[in-house]
Amino acid sequence: MNENEMNNQIEQGAQTNTDNGAQQYIDAIREMQKNSVSRDKYTKLEQENKQLLDTLVNGGTVEQVNVEPELTTMDLRKKIANADKDKLNSYEFIKTSLELRDKVMAETGDDIFAKDSSYEAISKAERTAQIYQQCIDACNGNPQEFVKIFENCLTESPMANMKNTNNKRRF
Repeated sequence: MNENEMNNQIEQGAQTNTDNGAQQYIDAIREMQKNSVSRDKYTKLEQENKQLLDTLVNGGTVEQVNVEPELTTMDLRKKIANADKDKLNSYEFIKTSLELRDKVMAETGDDIFAKDSSYEAISKAERTAQIYQQCIDACNGNPQEFVKIFENCLTESPMANMKNTNNKRRF
């Protein structure tokens, strides 16, 4: 189902029954996310395949590569919980958070970035994840560059000009 079809479904659902349309949209997003692969994982596999193909074409031998075991959701949760102790930088923290989100959504269909299952909350969570992913993709693995790019995203946000009334928590 492409994006235009989803938008048409949402509009039709909103005209007849707002709750039903929102639920269909949420279900469509969850279905797409179950069938998708993260961009990092895709690019990594694509690079590995290219290297293997180049080696085989040039008559070389392929070395066995030790593959790191994939982290479980519990491992990712522990890594995030121990971010201060392990001295994770912002780049690693956000990247780990996105990995955890992808895993949880694949396993349960729940979005850990959404405060509830409403259309508005899921839309905001999806937008947040998109911004995080764009920043990660743009920085090419450089944590300092990630911070600069992310700060630029924040200053472009309409919320950036609002006054901070809660001075206890600053980022």
